[in-house]
Parts: sequence; structure tokens; C-alpha cells
Amino acid sequence: IPSLPLSFSLSASSTIIMEGRQRNSKRALRRTYLFTMATAWFQGISVGYSMIHYVITLSLTWSFSRYAAALVTLIFYALWFVARVQLGNALAFFPKTAGPLVTYGLYSRLRNPIYIFGTGAMIGYIWLLGNFWYFILLLVVLPIQAIRATAEHAVLKKKFGDDYVEYSKQCII
Repeated sequence: IPSLPLSFSLSASSTIIMEGRQRNSKRALRRTYLFTMATAWFQGISVGYSMIHYVITLSLTWSFSRYAAALVTLIFYALWFVARVQLGNALAFFPKTAGPLVTYGLYSRLRNPIYIFGTGAMIGYIWLLGNFWYFILLLVVLPIQAIRATAEHAVLKKKFGDDYVEYSKQCII
């Protein structure tokens, strides 16, 4: 269920961001920024709520391992959320519509923090559920994220040239 509002808000964000850039007016750009922040909060609340609701309704036996998994999941999810908010107007659903180069916050050391922290949150959530068959999902998700990160790298290198190459050198990953 959380994937429906997530995919809708990402595609709607991309559409409104492109509309704001095409108009290039302060009002359109402000509207774009506000909508992007609203969708980030909506994503955070809907995914977080559904995760907590699902775990509570399972009536899991809470052990040290489950508490550790919950903590890992929440930390990675919070970092994913911060990365999403820091990306702001630069969010694009497809790499060809990349916005301005974001080089501050988490992006000052990581080129793809949304992919990194999203994967970490997924691993923590699978650990929390205790059903390790869900790790098969990672066999699908990881190659998709690697392909998207490679495509983003190519687009950003083409768009920003030497600035992006220099930025890439200062990043850990």
C-alpha cells in the first residue's frame, strides 16, 4: 500500500518540477519547492506509519535482535528521508530530467544517499520481520538501483561536466 502514494507523489513531483522550470517564475518555483517538500513529508509519514502498523499487527516477539533491527531500520529510513528533503527541487523520476547539482548535506559525501539509505532501511526491515526469504527482493532491487545510479551518473556528467567529475572525487561512494 505505501508504494502507491510513493510512486504517485514521485511522478507528480517530477511533473510539477518540470512545469516550474519551464515557467521560470518565482511563484512557479516556490510552488514547486513547496509541493516537493509536501510530497517528501507525505512519503515519510505514509511509509513510516505503514511499517509501524504492519510490525505491530504481526504481534512479533520482541527480542534484542528485533529491537536492534528496528533501530537500524529507523536510522536508515530517517537518513533516506533527510536525503530526499535535501534533494528538494532536484528530484527527478527519470535521470534525463536531472535538476541542479546538489552538493551539500548528505550529498557532500555520498553521490546516491537515497539508494544507499533506502537499501539499508529495506535490509533492516527484512531483519525486523525475521523472514529472510524477503532478501530475494534485494536480488531484484539492487540491480535496478545500480542501473539507475549508473544512468544518473552519465546524465549528470554530461550536464555538469568537470563540476560533476570534481564533485564525484570528493564523495566516498
